[in-house]
Amino acid sequence: MMNKVKWQRLLLITLAVFVSTQLSFGMEAYGTQDEEAIIRSVLQDLARASKERDIETVLKLTRDLRWPNPMDQRESMEQMDDRLVRLEATNLVKIDNGLYKANVTHQSLKMDEEVTVEMPVWRENGAWKVIVGQDLEANPVSDRNTIRSSSYYKYLFSSNYQY
Repeated sequence: MMNKVKWQRLLLITLAVFVSTQLSFGMEAYGTQDEEAIIRSVLQDLARASKERDIETVLKLTRDLRWPNPMDQRESMEQMDDRLVRLEATNLVKIDNGLYKANVTHQSLKMDEEVTVEMPVWRENGAWKVIVGQDLEANPVSDRNTIRSSSYYKYLFSSNYQY
């Protein structure tokens, strides 16, 4: 009788551990899918805002490697005479918690052909930001496709005004 009770307890504990493990893996996968949907939405919003030259929205959705200070980024964007024609994310890969790599194909009016680059998408204060400003003239191409860590972007943008 005692062995039967121990066996039942062991079976119940094993079953509980198995179910909780499966639930946590399922929730993690669901969370990643949810993040990816949000990031794709951010990229679509960025494409629309860029095409329409909606500088306020672009500033809210991006951080720029060339101008870590948003005021400098705003000034530069206001002076730009180029306009985006196409921006499309073809692939998303999770790098670490709060950082994804998006393969993005884009083209502007001044570009002869479209270019595909890897753009970091980083969570800053709960909001996803597309990190722009990669050197498209970099040679080799791998130099323009370097994704850093979340801590690198946090350090780079930490001393500046946060949108």
